[in-house]
Amino acid sequence: MSVKVAVRVRPFNKFEIEQNLPLCISMKGDKTILFDSTHKKEFEFDYSFWSHDEFEVDEKGYRRPLPNSRYADQKMIFNTIHQDTIAQLFQGQNCCILSFGQKLSGRSYTLLGTAENQGLVQNFVKEIFQQIAEKQNITTKYEVYTSMLFTFNEIIYDQLSPTDGRDLKIKENALQGVFVENLTKELVDSPESFDELMKKGILKLQKCQTLMSVLVSYANIIIQLEIKETITLDDQKLENLKLINFVDLVCSDRIEKLKDSKYQYLDAKIARPLSTLLEVICKVLLLSQQQDKKIIVPYRDSKLTRILQKTLNQKSNIFLYLSISPAINNFQQSLSTLKFANKIMKIKNDIISNIKASENQQILDLSEAQIQTQSQIIQSSIKQEFENKQEQELNRNTQYIQQFDKSEKIQSDTNIRCQAIISTKDGIIELQPLSQESCGQIFINNHQVKELTKLYHGDRVSFGNTTSLLIQYNGIEKPKIESNLTLIQKDTLDESENNQIIEEQNKSLKFDQD
Repeated sequence: MSVKVAVRVRPFNKFEIEQNLPLCISMKGDKTILFDSTHKKEFEFDYSFWSHDEFEVDEKGYRRPLPNSRYADQKMIFNTIHQDTIAQLFQGQNCCILSFGQKLSGRSYTLLGTAENQGLVQNFVKEIFQQIAEKQNITTKYEVYTSMLFTFNEIIYDQLSPTDGRDLKIKENALQGVFVENLTKELVDSPESFDELMKKGILKLQKCQTLMSVLVSYANIIIQLEIKETITLDDQKLENLKLINFVDLVCSDRIEKLKDSKYQYLDAKIARPLSTLLEVICKVLLLSQQQDKKIIVPYRDSKLTRILQKTLNQKSNIFLYLSISPAINNFQQSLSTLKFANKIMKIKNDIISNIKASENQQILDLSEAQIQTQSQIIQSSIKQEFENKQEQELNRNTQYIQQFDKSEKIQSDTNIRCQAIISTKDGIIELQPLSQESCGQIFINNHQVKELTKLYHGDRVSFGNTTSLLIQYNGIEKPKIESNLTLIQKDTLDESENNQIIEEQNKSLKFDQD
């Protein structure tokens, strides 16, 4: 659902120019400012259209904007609302366009225009037929029907009926929903045929004006367009109806004048449709936001809102256009018109504020949830990393213990128990047994070693019964492999892991002699 409110100000008319009446309207963006010598009222709507000046009339009589001007012409007004509206109309979203303002404010000009400056109705019809030409094919066909009626004193008059066509009844059933019984619906196949029917309806309206005198200016005029879509699939037909209503509402200034006229007995019946219309739009707005079943939309309180019910609901696009005079002598009537629409804007703004507050709260809740989620992820990650490190450390400790146990086992073997340190300093090589037990297993040239002992060139060091080393100094007898002093493992009787460890410990010891 969408509700849009726009205001448009017209140029000075001939009377206002002759009287040299001052301007009382200004517009800045979407703001409309009404002022006089003592008052200044500011309103903000969805659109504020400046059509007061900054235009020129071309050779065809069309009012077009001057270069770089802010003048809003008929095409701009149409383009502002039709972009999404017609596309949504073909998707099944009905539309209601309401035009409201005082007499001679340009209200009907915006809606119906003139031959040279066609209004919203004619431009919509052209665009609809263009869309039909693009969408229609073998399986999808379209038919366009139009009706024209007006309500006055809660009586419905059919403007396209060949007969009197007055006092029609409103009916409702499950198949059609709400409809006007016996209302004339004429098939139109082009914008030109539609224009002919509109001329017929307006002519009859003028006759009613003659017969009913001034009272016809208190009427609400409705032009209906019904698009029937027929889709044929596998010999089955599916019909869809799309509806758009154009409404020229009763003049706002007439209601005030009615109170002081001889027709004041009609005051309640004339004013009620407008007040009901305002209440319906506001209730539909609230209902679309709150989804509260306790909100009852008072469609039945007037014939006008009952007729428009299909296009004044949560599945519709609603546009309210206000037309105001720029002259200071119409200040009060313009103020009354702007206040009428401002009630809708207040509800819209409250709803928007609630939506933003709700969205902000959702974002806040979402952010808190995301923070909690991220915190949980980080904590889980840290915990997992800690557990992995613990597991790795445990594995390393286990491997170390296993290696240590294995080393202990190896060292407990008699072939390895004889341990000693061989060191060199200033070219002197010495051997130091590590324990008393080792002394009984280490021999130099078959002599048992009991303490720190200097080793000389050619000494043979024996470890137990399996391993012996030959000491050679560099420069006396060169080894065949290297020129440095090397501990050479000989008489290796057992190539077990034990001997490999000793070899690994000793084979890399090298010395240089001074």
